[in-house]
Amino acid sequence: MSGSLEVLDPHADRSDQSQGDFHFEGVWIEEVSQRTRSVSDFRPIPVDLVGRYAEQAARSGVVSQLEDGSWYAEIPEFKGVWAAGEYASDALEALADVVFDWTILKMLDRDLDIPVVGDMDLRVA
Repeated sequence: MSGSLEVLDPHADRSDQSQGDFHFEGVWIEEVSQRTRSVSDFRPIPVDLVGRYAEQAARSGVVSQLEDGSWYAEIPEFKGVWAAGEYASDALEALADVVFDWTILKMLDRDLDIPVVGDMDLRVA
């Protein structure tokens, strides 16, 4: 079996999924085999909070120019997380997107190895 995930449409009406200051969107986990396809789990994810976390983390990104003239950005505390772009600003913007996706996947896997960024600690059990 292989798994896939789908973040629900952010424009759909989810007034019942807001809690406090955070908007939650669901992520469907699908289990797919040769004969069946079924939804095995639904987990609410605080996407607004994760977005702010990713943007704040990207601001601490280290940027360097590569030999071909493109730019590379990484955050030392985020092992294996990096992005590249034509300009330094493109690399940092892409880095925020990568951190967002990486964090969502960590949360879905219930992997608590998520760095604290500023006063934002997403490590929840």
